[in-house]
Amino acid sequence: MQLSSWAALVAADGVLVPVQVEDFGGQGLKKINRALTQVRAEANPGLVLLGYLITMYNKSLAIHAAYADQLRGAYGNLVFETAVPLSTDFKVAVTSGTPIALLKPRSAAAKAMSALADELLARAATPRREVA
Repeated sequence: MQLSSWAALVAADGVLVPVQVEDFGGQGLKKINRALTQVRAEANPGLVLLGYLITMYNKSLAIHAAYADQLRGAYGNLVFETAVPLSTDFKVAVTSGTPIALLKPRSAAAKAMSALADELLARAATPRREVA
C-alpha cells in the first residue's frame, strides 16, 4: 500500500469504496479489504467501512446489472443503494467548475448525487464495523 493511502486511512473515521461495475472494478476489492484490515490492526482500530459505491453505472447494459447484482450478493448491505450513473453531465460540470446540482439540477446525475449524500449521511450516523 502506498504511503499516501496508508496515511489517509490512518487519519480517516470512515471510508467509502467506489467500484466500477466492470471486470477490474471488483477485482481490487480483496486488496482493499486486506488494506482496511491491516490499517485497523496496526494503526486505526476505529476505521469504519461505510460501504461500496457502484459508479459509472449504465442500467441499460446487462453486464453492469450482472456485476451490480454480484456485488450486492457478495457484500449485501455494504453496497450503497444509490448507484452513480455513467453520464457526460459529470464531465461538463467538472469542465465548467460548476457543481452538478447547479448545472443540471434535474438530471439523473444530480439526483444520484443528492441520493448518495442522503445515504452517506445516514450511514455515517450509524456506522457499520464490518469488513466483508
